[in-house]
Amino acid sequence: MTRVGSNKLHNIIENNLTEGDFSGTLADLQGNPIPKPGGGFWDHLTEMKQSYDGLNSVRTSIEGTLRNPNLAPQIRTFLEGELSEANLWISKIEYLFKPFGGVK
Repeated sequence: MTRVGSNKLHNIIENNLTEGDFSGTLADLQGNPIPKPGGGFWDHLTEMKQSYDGLNSVRTSIEGTLRNPNLAPQIRTFLEGELSEANLWISKIEYLFKPFGGVK
């Protein structure tokens, strides 16, 4: 995983996994989408699924990098923290979707 991967992880978390994103996704799952001020509806459901896919991509990248036996200890520690954070958010999304048949 590169710095770009770390930035991707934090961009997903900061921009797409807010409390409003989770409540909007729940509303979508319940069949009550949030209306946009100018008409139409927000598509929190698609955004959350895309965030989930992005987090899984980051997780796969981190896991691949952690398999490198020559990884410097400080980098390994950093990546283990990033992996924990990615896994936490993946679990939160899965928990949200579970009563509705899962994410996919």
